[in-house]
Amino acid sequence: WPDTQLQLCIFHINQNVSLNVKRKWKGPGGLINELDVTRNREAAEDEAIQNLNDRARANEALSCGQQPQEIPHIPTGFCQLWAYVMYANTEDDFDAAWDRLLEEFADQDLALKYITDTYLLLRY
Repeated sequence: WPDTQLQLCIFHINQNVSLNVKRKWKGPGGLINELDVTRNREAAEDEAIQNLNDRARANEALSCGQQPQEIPHIPTGFCQLWAYVMYANTEDDFDAAWDRLLEEFADQDLALKYITDTYLLLRY
């Protein structure tokens, strides 16, 4: 599983997921509500996601045991769980992270549909 070769750049996948999750987000936190979001908050959210990317780049596997117990119900929280899906070290970790993403963000059907239709076509 960890030897699976990606055909796309992880950085660009994560950027596209982040943007599309914000575009498709239902409720506070999406692009529709962008006017009430400050630049400092956006920078902090991007930094949190970047920290996960940096850990993975340094070959630090993100296992399910490392997932935070509470995930904020905002686009950044969605992207944090998505990082655990992307950087799963084993197939079991992948499945557990994906299941948690589906459970935590079941109300965000458009964002989940984007991911399944764009990146997980052959799996789900």
